Amino acid sequence: AARTKDVEDATTRHEPERVRRAATVETLQKTVDAERAAVEELRKAVLEAGGDDVKEADARAAAAQKAFEAAKTAFDDLVRRAKAARKALAKATAAKAKAEADLGALLLGATSDAALDDVDAAVAELAAACAATNQTLVAVDYTVPSACGPNAELYARHGVAFVMGTTGGDAAALAATVERSPRCRAVIAPNMARGIVALQAAVENAARDFPGAFRGYELAVVESHQSTKRDTSGTAKAVVASLVALVDDRAGADDAADAVAAIRRVRDAETQLDGAGGELQAVPEANLAGHAYHTYSLTAPDGSVRFELRHNVNGRRIYAEGTADAVLFLARRINDAAASDGKRVYNMIDVLKSGELY
Repeated sequence: AARTKDVEDATTRHEPERVRRAATVETLQKTVDAERAAVEELRKAVLEAGGDDVKEADARAAAAQKAFEAAKTAFDDLVRRAKAARKALAKATAAKAKAEADLGALLLGATSDAALDDVDAAVAELAAACAATNQTLVAVDYTVPSACGPNAELYARHGVAFVMGTTGGDAAALAATVERSPRCRAVIAPNMARGIVALQAAVENAARDFPGAFRGYELAVVESHQSTKRDTSGTAKAVVASLVALVDDRAGADDAADAVAAIRRVRDAETQLDGAGGELQAVPEANLAGHAYHTYSLTAPDGSVRFELRHNVNGRRIYAEGTADAVLFLARRINDAAASDGKRVYNMIDVLKSGELY
């Protein structure tokens, strides 16, 4: 009975604490339930919102995939067309090379009317091959005086631009041939070397600005070239014409012609190696096959004053560089409307003045 009484008393004493704890547990349970409900609501909300985003993302991904497939198809088509274009270019290039080879062979052997007809056909084929490969056809002519006129007529017939470096031809007739062809352009010059052309222009300017400045002086000219050069240097002829005006402001065409006829032309190796008895600088043996040594002298009547103008060129590189300048000069005027000035006949002075040097 006493123990029972003690248990009852203890129970009575702890009942408020039990009730409080039970209330606390119930409160905590409610809080947890509320939190769970809130989390669930949040989860549902996220899922609903996320669903829209996923749908939009899926739509964008599908559109991107479609665009990618279209781009890939276009790229594959471009690759196919590029391959076809490369094949066509290779074929056209081969045709161009064959046309060039055929034309070269024909030009070397064209002596009959039938052969000349073949040359015309080959030029037309070459021009068409260049057009097919989007290239500009420019002929470079270093032949002989007797051939440059007919060659110019050939180029003009087919509207082919050309650089004429052959000396000894009729420059006026060449220019007239070009002018008669509405599609032809040409650079015609007796010398393609930039420096020599600039020097020649300087002498021409001096003759124009100071005629008779060397009145009474004796003019002597010696020029030396490789033995295969048949004619007198065109540069020497042009420079002499200007020097004659410096010596005599009343000089006419006959005086210039006499001075040109008096030019001493050296072609034998022994004289070249010797320097023409001191009139020229001695030519190195290695350059006998390709050189251009000119000496222009003006001597006072009493011999007390002597002026000399010299240029010594070994090899042909300087002419090749000038020729390349002339070719590119013509090509630009053919292909660039802004660069076209309406002219069809040019010389190396025009090329130099353009500043388009490479």
